[in-house]
Amino acid sequence: MKKTMVILVCMVTVLMHAMEDPDTFACECYGTLIRVTRGYRGAIYDEDGAVDIIVVGQREQQQLNSTICFDQTMGKVSKKRWNSVCIMKKESDSSSYEDRDNSTRSINHRDYNKKDMESYVLGVVEPRVINPCLGNRRENCSYKREHGEEAIEKALGDLPLCYKNVLTEGLQRLGKKKEKSIAIPALATTFCLPRKDAACVAVTTILDFIKDNPTAYNLIYLFVKKRFEFEWYKELLAEYVAYAVEQK
Repeated sequence: MKKTMVILVCMVTVLMHAMEDPDTFACECYGTLIRVTRGYRGAIYDEDGAVDIIVVGQREQQQLNSTICFDQTMGKVSKKRWNSVCIMKKESDSSSYEDRDNSTRSINHRDYNKKDMESYVLGVVEPRVINPCLGNRRENCSYKREHGEEAIEKALGDLPLCYKNVLTEGLQRLGKKKEKSIAIPALATTFCLPRKDAACVAVTTILDFIKDNPTAYNLIYLFVKKRFEFEWYKELLAEYVAYAVEQK
């Protein structure tokens, strides 16, 4: 009964944060405010100048601009050269109400814009799951010579390193700055990694990090694409916040 009441209180808190904007909600955990926003793929760049660090997936950037080169080591984090990013044009992006993305493989050089950023830009090498078939059925996924569920599990096993590394690198880059903020997209989901699975990894890894580094970041912005993905993040965060409250 106690656990149920705690979960309900936390869910109410999350919902209250979301009332002003149905596509955004926020909750506080371990002294860090976490804000989740649903929007088109380039929505994260709207925070340019308002957030200290913006994270991009290196492989997604390379799909938008094939001339981009980088160290292929999984989870490798580096500062983007010239501090600029490639942003898919909004009209070329898929609807956030659809379950399926437009593949970046179908995007040509005219379908993205280049933007010089005010915020510090960190690129991370994310897992790239391949699914050549329509419908994105899990059994058709492949990753590092694995197929089906084994491919998904292997990619999910690599994903936490990406989040840990960008959060760690961000702290090092910002140094003694008193208030620190970072914006992170739903890494690897562009490349057919199932969004619900990826959300579980993202939320768990980020909350474990801030639990071990309380108040290291004042704000962590998370950007997701799909409506069901947004609802899943909301549910996961409510459960984890409830658990944290219960442990006090």
